[in-house]
Amino acid sequence: MYRIISKGRSFLRNIATIGGRHEKSDKNTRRSFFSFVTSVSGFDNKHTQFETQRRPLRAYGDDAYFISITDASCVLGVADGVGGWRSYGVDPGEFSMTFMSTCQRLAQSGRFKPSEPMLLVTESYHEVLDAKTPILGSATFCVISLCRSDGRLHTVCLGDSGYLVIRHGIVVKRSANQKHTLNTPFQVACLPPNEHGQFYRDSPEQAIQDSFGLEPSDLVVVGTDGLFDNLTDQMILQELAPLQNCDLSLASDELLDWCAYRLVSCARDAADNPNFLSPFANEARQYGLNIAGTSQHMMNISSSRALFLWPELLIIQNLFLFMFLLPPCIRFFYYMSSLSNGRSDHVRCFNVIAILGGVRGDITVMLALVVNEDAVSDVHSSISPTSIYGSVKKTVFRISRGRSSSPPSALAITRDSSLHL
Repeated sequence: MYRIISKGRSFLRNIATIGGRHEKSDKNTRRSFFSFVTSVSGFDNKHTQFETQRRPLRAYGDDAYFISITDASCVLGVADGVGGWRSYGVDPGEFSMTFMSTCQRLAQSGRFKPSEPMLLVTESYHEVLDAKTPILGSATFCVISLCRSDGRLHTVCLGDSGYLVIRHGIVVKRSANQKHTLNTPFQVACLPPNEHGQFYRDSPEQAIQDSFGLEPSDLVVVGTDGLFDNLTDQMILQELAPLQNCDLSLASDELLDWCAYRLVSCARDAADNPNFLSPFANEARQYGLNIAGTSQHMMNISSSRALFLWPELLIIQNLFLFMFLLPPCIRFFYYMSSLSNGRSDHVRCFNVIAILGGVRGDITVMLALVVNEDAVSDVHSSISPTSIYGSVKKTVFRISRGRSSSPPSALAITRDSSLHL
């Protein structure tokens, strides 16, 4: 009897050993899944002096964004409403907000494939157009989709909203701008009846598609032109340097929030600096404008733009051209939106660019740190799974007109989507 019991124990022990080996083998061969740790920060140029009682969720001024996390994909998107619609009494932010919220709903519907962000924006755009109550407006957009099974990033961008991919402190991928002319980007639009020949309305199929393989610790920066018009790539890299090769911890999670805030703050500083040669100013020089300063955020819905000088100043400048007596502080460039080919002018907005500096606009910055799901499972328990797997962490900072050079304390940070700058 004792011998039978011993053999039985030995048999069971062997079965347990084999099962353990299979379990270790499954663990070693298990496929890794990728995900995003996200943070969003922004600046609403129209509500800096006072606290508003009612503001839309997930929007900074005319900018709107969304984040969608599913088992198959991590999708981020941002849209910048074209401000020229205010001339018609239309809220530019309503179109961008509706467009992005539709993208989010379709991305979470279960039918979305991570490799087809173009189909996502196309269906969302046509759904906005076919709404019973048309929402007038136009917007640029950038939507990126991470396939969690293979770590491949699929992107679609239209206009001057875009993204950067940073790896080991180097920009390894950058979206391209699409513009009809200076400060007139490609844009999807919902137009009034019988006005289709008067304004720009680009098709979402004209957006630039791309695909790129991501690695753990890569950093993806998604933003509107308020970021990329005011900051060079080198300035962006400098602000994001603390995030390079950081491990997943509570400190790095808060550091992601701080870096997003710093990018917004630096973009605002650049917009106020009269001596800074911004990317927008460099681009303006390509159009024959020798100006220093930054983006005036003058996006319009007109078909073209023409450059005019104030006639009185032009006469004075010609009189004193060879005497160099004209003070540079009174040389203003006036932009007037006008339609080409003899068509009538439907939008008359005077927008001034002076060599003394620029005017702030809305800014939206989205940071996405690429992580491995296996690495996430080993993170200290102080990080909740919701923060890792993409709950929207819209970090809101109540900042004054002064600038802060050090990270804000925990009391200075409020993660509440109902609060805005």
